[in-house]
Amino acid sequence: MSVIEQGKSVVRVRPEPGLVASAAEELKPRLLEAVRSGAVEVVFDLEGTDQIDSLGIGLLIATHNTVTPKGGRVRVVGTSPDVARLLKSMRLDRHLALEQGPDGSG
Repeated sequence: MSVIEQGKSVVRVRPEPGLVASAAEELKPRLLEAVRSGAVEVVFDLEGTDQIDSLGIGLLIATHNTVTPKGGRVRVVGTSPDVARLLKSMRLDRHLALEQGPDGSG
């Protein structure tokens, strides 16, 4: 099961088993509720995640489209080189903050 840690304005998401259909379907309503509760920054922590599919990418885009009109942003941290390469090839790095370290560094 995916983990969501919600602070006042920041939500941290660790999708399990990866950012795939089963996790996306579970996370979508929970993220929507978090944003309705005031979260304006969503951090997807993909440390150790090698799996991402079209529904997972769709969740990233939908989350971005939900929080940016409120002045928020989506960060994707802890990406493996393969996942980072995939997201960059889709030019999602133009809309999402991609950060390779688990804490968002380097």
